[in-house]
Amino acid sequence: MGYHVSDYLLYQPDFPADARHFVPSPAQYGLPFEEISIQTKDRVKLHAYLIKQKVATSRNLPTIIFFHGNAGNIGNRLENAKVIYKELQCNCLLVEYRGYGRSEVKNTFVFYSFMII
Repeated sequence: MGYHVSDYLLYQPDFPADARHFVPSPAQYGLPFEEISIQTKDRVKLHAYLIKQKVATSRNLPTIIFFHGNAGNIGNRLENAKVIYKELQCNCLLVEYRGYGRSEVKNTFVFYSFMII
């Protein structure tokens, strides 16, 4: 049981409180981007921002895939994306985990049975 309770302590999709509803945009940082949706094998849509270099050769540049961590959403990591874009001059794909930000949640129910002797 302790193992499953630890999941609730580690994964915080609702922290900060508005993280499931308010996802800042790369436009607020002057970054060119596409808002995309990635569909998983089990048909869950993941929200993502693709921040691409403006140069015509952006297809030939490396793309860094950036996951936001165990709290917040990709909008909370735009300062990091700005550094990747400006300093490293790479494309950056910021992906939200399922259940975080604007990514969908697939309901999974786990039932526990306990025997008290």
